[in-house]
Amino acid sequence: MLMDFILGKNIANAVGDPERVSLLKGLSSGEKTAEDLLGEYPGPADALLRQLTVLQEAFLVESRTDGVSVLYRVPRASRGILRNLLDMPAESSAPMETARGASGLSPFAV
Repeated sequence: MLMDFILGKNIANAVGDPERVSLLKGLSSGEKTAEDLLGEYPGPADALLRQLTVLQEAFLVESRTDGVSVLYRVPRASRGILRNLLDMPAESSAPMETARGASGLSPFAV
């Protein structure tokens, strides 16, 4: 129950900032590189990375490396939450993996 409260608080904090909401909406269409996001973001790279970190800590965004690029996306487990909170599209045309990490455990498992 405490974990649910903490996760809920992290999500509320994450979607309480207009810049983070804009990032989430940008990622709703599918995976994007950090460079793609920086092109859409109004601030400097370090501010973008701080915003992405907040979103990752709330399990609303996950990342993976592909060569020298870092790719960000909304995990499948978070899409329903975001749809309800932000009126995001039901599904994107780009495939997304589940929010399970390399261990196979969901970040929402207690």
